[in-house]
Amino acid sequence: MAFPQILQNLFQNAGAGPLLREDIIPLTIVPEKAAALLSGIKDVDGATIVLDENGELSVVFPPVFTPGDIQFKPFRATDLAAHCPGWYFANGDRYSLSTPQGQALNALPDNYKTDWAIVADATSINLPKLFHSDGRGVFLRAVDGTLRQVGSFVSDTIRNHTHTSASAGAYSPAGSNVGWIYFSAATLTTNSTAQGATSGTPETMPLNAGMTPAIFIGV
Repeated sequence: MAFPQILQNLFQNAGAGPLLREDIIPLTIVPEKAAALLSGIKDVDGATIVLDENGELSVVFPPVFTPGDIQFKPFRATDLAAHCPGWYFANGDRYSLSTPQGQALNALPDNYKTDWAIVADATSINLPKLFHSDGRGVFLRAVDGTLRQVGSFVSDTIRNHTHTSASAGAYSPAGSNVGWIYFSAATLTTNSTAQGATSGTPETMPLNAGMTPAIFIGV
């Protein structure tokens, strides 16, 4: 028994499967019938099947990321456009509301814009900014939405701890000139200070590697 021509065509294209060509699915049909044809093809994972004005079929898949996603990227900020299309450096830059970037930012949910300090004025809107006012980048931490909300900033801190000494007074590490520690009592909890240290930073932080904070807006 001979197979119909349309089934024979399914086994062409060097075994790679059918091609979207007129010899498989005839597209020289009136728009009403084209719409009926497409309505019988089910979307898969949100994909959209498009028939353009030239009668060409194409499949448009949704973006892998959701607009508003924030990630750390291993590329320089200046390389995001080339290697991470749709991602933007989360440095607080503003875009005109008439641009695709401005429209995408303005379309984000209201709670999201509030939480991440995305503010629109009459003409522009800003990207979120994952940097302290002094230029330091932030770490991301899970929150429960009750004690803290997403996007909230907490300044650097040192955990409460206890120092003990034989007696009150001032001490310097033996054989060292890095500084003095002052004890106001034999058992000290929170009111000690270290002065004159020759090595230190404006914050207490773990070992880390730099990444570029970025937001996905898809345009």
